[in-house]
Amino acid sequence: MMVSSILLAWPALTWLAITGLTDPSIELGVTLYGALQALMVSVAAVATMRVVVAPCLWFRRCRHPQRRQMVLGILFASILALSAAADLSGWLLLAMAAAVFAFFYLTRGRRTERDLVLFGLVLLIACGLFFVVAERVADPYLQLGGDSLALAGLLFLLRLLGREDAATGSSFVSKVEGLKHLIDVVPVGVVVMETDSRIRYTNRQFASMMGSTDRLEAVERLSDLAPDVVSREVLLNVLANLTESVDLESTGTTAISLRRLDGVDVTAEIAFGCARVGDRAAVIAIVRDTLELSQQDYLLHMMATTDDLTGLPNRMQLSLILDDPSSGVARGVPGALVLIDLDRFRQVNETLGHEFGDLLLVTVCARLIEILPADTPLVRFSGDVLVAVLLGADRGAVVASADRILRAFAEPILINEWEHSQSLSLGIALIPSDGQDVSQLVRKADLALGWAKSSGGNAYAFYDGPVAERAQRRHRLQNLLRQALAERELHLHYQPRVDLLTRRISGWEALLRWDSPQEGAVSPGEFIPVAEKCGLILEIGDWVLQEAMSQYARWIGMGLNPGTMAVNVSPRQLRRPDFARRIAALMERYGVAADQLELEITETALMEDVPVATRVLNELSGMGVSLSVDDFGTGYSSLGYLRSFPLDRLKIDRTFVTQLGSDRHHEAIAQAIIVLAHSLGLTVVAEGVETELQLRYLVLNDCEEVQGFLFSRPLPVAECERILRDDRPLGVRGIAGI
Repeated sequence: MMVSSILLAWPALTWLAITGLTDPSIELGVTLYGALQALMVSVAAVATMRVVVAPCLWFRRCRHPQRRQMVLGILFASILALSAAADLSGWLLLAMAAAVFAFFYLTRGRRTERDLVLFGLVLLIACGLFFVVAERVADPYLQLGGDSLALAGLLFLLRLLGREDAATGSSFVSKVEGLKHLIDVVPVGVVVMETDSRIRYTNRQFASMMGSTDRLEAVERLSDLAPDVVSREVLLNVLANLTESVDLESTGTTAISLRRLDGVDVTAEIAFGCARVGDRAAVIAIVRDTLELSQQDYLLHMMATTDDLTGLPNRMQLSLILDDPSSGVARGVPGALVLIDLDRFRQVNETLGHEFGDLLLVTVCARLIEILPADTPLVRFSGDVLVAVLLGADRGAVVASADRILRAFAEPILINEWEHSQSLSLGIALIPSDGQDVSQLVRKADLALGWAKSSGGNAYAFYDGPVAERAQRRHRLQNLLRQALAERELHLHYQPRVDLLTRRISGWEALLRWDSPQEGAVSPGEFIPVAEKCGLILEIGDWVLQEAMSQYARWIGMGLNPGTMAVNVSPRQLRRPDFARRIAALMERYGVAADQLELEITETALMEDVPVATRVLNELSGMGVSLSVDDFGTGYSSLGYLRSFPLDRLKIDRTFVTQLGSDRHHEAIAQAIIVLAHSLGLTVVAEGVETELQLRYLVLNDCEEVQGFLFSRPLPVAECERILRDDRPLGVRGIAGI
C-alpha cells in the first residue's frame, strides 16, 4: 500500500518540489508539510479503494447491469458532491480515484494493484492543473480538518498493515506461509518444478522419502534422482507430453525408480499436474512410495477381512470360501456348513465380565482349530457364533466331526488358572442337498442350531427331518398369525389364582388363545415363539394388555371382586424404552389402579439384559404395579440379580410341581425355592397343580397360592363371571370338570 500511495502522490510531490525551488516566497517547511499532506491523502485514497472492493463484488454479481450502474453512479456522485461542497481537494482526488478503480473493476474484471496505480497516475496527471490553480484554504479550522483527515489516512494505513484481509481472512504473507505449511504436512511427497524438471519447491515428506532432512537443496532437477537413463527418459517424456497440452491444464501418471541420497532405489508412483501460471508453465508432482502403498493396502485388506479379536476370517470371507473353485462346492462336492454357538455365553459376560468372555472365545477358537480336520476354514460369523466349512465330507464324516467337537469340550477350559466348563451347540446344513448359496446354507444351519439349543444345548442337529418340518410349520404359522391379528382370531382365557389359606380367588392370569380356521386350536407354546421371532409379539402384547385391562374394568363395573389381573410380558416388550409409560397410559385409559395390575416376567427375560430389566422394573414398581417372576427354576438367574429386582411374587415352574409327593429331588428343589422366596420377602405361587398330593405338599411347606387344573383350567369370560358372582371358596375339583 505504501508504494501505491507514493506513486499516486508522485505528481503532487513533483509539483511541490518544483515550486519550492523556484518560488522564493515559499518556505521549505511549507513545502515539506504540503508533501506530507499529499502523501497522507494518497494513502487515504488507496485505503478507500480497498474498502470499495466489497460493494464492487456485490455489484458484479448483480443480475441487472442497469441497476448496478445506477446505484454505483449515485454512490460516487454523492461522494463528489460532498467533496466539492467541503472544498477538500484531497477528498475530491480520493473519490475520483475510487470511481476509476470501481469502473475498471466492474467492466473489465478484477485488476491488480499495479493496474490500479497506472490508472491513478493517468488521473493525477490529468488533474495536475488542479494543484497549480488551487488556492490554500484561508480558514485555519478548515485547514486543521484537512490535516486531521490526512492523519486519519496514516492511522488507517498502520492498522491495515497489521490486520487480516476482510475478504479472505489472512494477509498475503500469511497466505503464502499457510500454503507452504499445508503442503508440508501433506502425507505424500510434493514437488513443484519447471517443465524441464528443475525443482522450485519440495515438501518435507518428499525430502524424507529421498533420505534427506532438508529441502533437497543440493538436487537441482527431479531427473537427477533417476538411477538410470531409462528412468530419466521416462520422466522427461512425461513432462514433455504435459507441456504440449499445458493450455488444457493437463495431468499424467507414471511409475519410475528414484534413487535416494543414501543410494537406495525406491519405486515411486508420480502423478503430475501442469498448468500455465502467467506466461510460464509450472508442474506439480505428487509422489508416493509404492512399498508404503502395498503395506497400506495389506493392512486395509486385513482389517476388512479378518476378525480383530480371534484373528479368524470374518463373515465377509464366507462367500469367498464357498465360491473358491478349489472348494468344489460349485461342482457339487459334498460338505457341510456348521454353525457353532457357545451355550450361555451371555451369562458368562454378565457374571465373569467381557474380558473373560473374550479370552474364552479365543480359547474356544484355538481348541476348534486343533480338533477340526486340517485346512478346514473357520470363520467368526457374529458375536459368539462361529462357522466351520467341512469340505469333501459326507454325512458320516460330518457326524464324526460333530461328535469329536462335543467330546473335546467336555473337558474344562483353563483361563487365568480358572477352570470353566463350556459346552457348544451345532447347527448343520449339508452341501449340496441343503443348498450351495451362503445365505441359504446359513439360514438352514441357523434353524438346526435353534433346534439343538432348544433341546438344552451341548448337542448338534441337521437341517432335515423334524428341523425341516418345524421350519415349514413356523413359516406357515407366521403367515397365519398376521392374518389372525387382522381377523381378530385371538382371544383371552383367564385362570384363577387361589389363596391356600382362604381357598378364595386372589387374582386372575390372562392367557392368550388362538383358534385358527386353518389349523384349529394352536398351542401358545407353539405360536408365541413364532411371534417373538418375527416381531409380531409387540403388537400382540399391546393387544393382550388392552384386552385384559378392559375386561378387568368391565368386571369392576359389574360390581365383581376379581382381585388382581396378571398379564405376561415378553422380553421384547420389556426392552421398550417407553414400556412403563405405556402401562401408565393404559391404566389411566381403563381406570385400573396400580395395585390391581400384576405383570409377569419370565426368569429368562429378566436375565437377557439385566440393566434394562432393573430400570424398567424399578419404574413399574415405583408406579405401584405388582411384579412377579414366572417359570422360576427353568432359567439361569443369579441370586444376586434376583435380590436386586423389585419383585412381589415368585412362581414355581410346573416342571418342579409335577413330581411333588413322588420324587424327593423335585421336592427338595421346590422346598429350596419356597425358602429362598420367603427369605427375599416374596409370595410363592405354584403353577400346574393337578393332584391333591401336590397340593398337600405345598400346604405343608407354606406355599401361599396355587394355579392349576385341580381348581380350574383357563376359562372364557362367561365362566369367570359365574365364579365371581358365586363369591365362595373354591373346592378341590369343585369346578375342574367345567
